[in-house]
Amino acid sequence: MTLHTTARFAWRMIKLRRSNGAVSAIAIVSIVGIAVAVAAIVCVLSVFNGFKQVLSERSDRMLTDIQITPVISKTLNTDSILPLLRRTPGVEIATDIVSDQALVIYNQSELPVQLYAADLNTLHHITDIDSIIHRGGSYPSAEVAFDTAPEGLIAVGPAARLGTYENNETLFIFTPKRIGTINPANPMASFITDSVRITGVFESGDERFDSNTLIVSPEVARPLFMLDDNQANSIAVKAAPHTDIDRLADMIHNTLVNAGQNVNVLTREQQQQTNFRMINIEKWVTFLLLSFMLVIASFNIISTMTMFILEKQRDIRIIRALGANRHDIASIFALQSLFVTAIGTIAGLITGVLLSLGQQTYGWIAMGPSSDDGIPALAYPVKVIPSDCLVIIIPIALIGGITALIAAAFARSRCVQTHL
Repeated sequence: MTLHTTARFAWRMIKLRRSNGAVSAIAIVSIVGIAVAVAAIVCVLSVFNGFKQVLSERSDRMLTDIQITPVISKTLNTDSILPLLRRTPGVEIATDIVSDQALVIYNQSELPVQLYAADLNTLHHITDIDSIIHRGGSYPSAEVAFDTAPEGLIAVGPAARLGTYENNETLFIFTPKRIGTINPANPMASFITDSVRITGVFESGDERFDSNTLIVSPEVARPLFMLDDNQANSIAVKAAPHTDIDRLADMIHNTLVNAGQNVNVLTREQQQQTNFRMINIEKWVTFLLLSFMLVIASFNIISTMTMFILEKQRDIRIIRALGANRHDIASIFALQSLFVTAIGTIAGLITGVLLSLGQQTYGWIAMGPSSDDGIPALAYPVKVIPSDCLVIIIPIALIGGITALIAAAFARSRCVQTHL
C-alpha cells in the first residue's frame, strides 16, 4: 500500500462512527487533553513575553541604542573614539558618559548615590528623560549662572530617602580624592566637594536607575572624580532613524577594534540581559513543566489506540483480504495516532493564540482591582510570538512519534496473535 492509501484508510477510520461509545469518548478526551495542554502552554508563554515587553519598555526610557564601555580599565579615551563614531554611517549622536559612586548630604542626611553625568544638551535627545520627570519638575539647564549651583535631577529612590521632593533644593556631593594621602587631622581635606540644585525627580521604572541615581553635567562630575576632559566611563550612541541596531553595533565594534580599542559594544537589548535572564529562565522552566501535561495526555492517546485496535479486528481482516500486510496495518494505526495528536495540537494552538490575542486586545484579566481614584487595574500583559508556537510543536512531535510507534507495535502484535 502506498502512503497516500494508508493515510486515507487511517483518516476514514477516524471519521467512521464507532460502535463502542466508550472508545469514542476516550478519543474525544485524548484530543481535548492535547488541545488544553497546548493552549495552556501558548497562553503562559505569551504572558511571559508580555512581562518581558513591559520590562523592556520601562527600561528603555534611560537606555541608549548602543553603549560602549571599556573591557579592562575603568575609563575610555574619548578623543580617540568619538571622532571615529561620528564618522560611522548610522550614528546620529555620540556622547560621553561619566558615572561613578559619590556621597550626597542633605539636611544632615547622608546617602551614597550613583552620579550619572552626560551632556545635558544631549541627554534628552538620546533618552526619554523628559517624559519621566515628576509633575512640577523641569529638565535641568546646562548653563550655570555665576551665583547659583549647577542643576541636576534625582531619582525617586534617593529623593524619598533624603526627603528632597521639593524642587530647587541643594545637595552637597562628596567624593574621595583618588591621589594623595589622608590627613587624620583634617579628614575633610581628603574629599572633593561640590553642590547641585535639584530641578526635578524622575522615575524610569528601571530599578537600576530609580534606586540611587543623581544626574548632573560632566562639568560637575569630572572634577569630583579627578578625570580629564577626554576621559569617560562609557559612550552613549543614538542611531539614526531606520538603522539596523545590531548591524550598527557590529560595525562600531569592528571599527574600534581595528583602531586598537578594547571595548564592549552593547545594544539596548544586551544592556538589559540581567533583567531578562530571570524571565527567560522562568519562561522555559514553566514550558518544561507544562510539557508534562502533554506527556500525560499522550497516555490517553495510547489507551484510545489500544481500544480502537481491539474494536477494529473485523475491519483489519477486510483490509488484509484486500492485500494489506502487517506493516500496512501498523502504518494505518500509526498514522491514525498522529492524526489524533495533530487535531488536538491544531485546536490547542488556535485556541491559545485566540485567547492570548483577546487578552492582548481587550485586557479581560486584570492583575488587581481598580484603584479608589477610578484608575482601572492593569491587564496582564500578553504578547504572542510565532516562534513560541514552533517551539511548542517540538515536544508534541516527539510525543506524537512515540505514541504512533506504540500504536503500530500493538497493531502488529494483534495481527500475529490473531493470525491475520
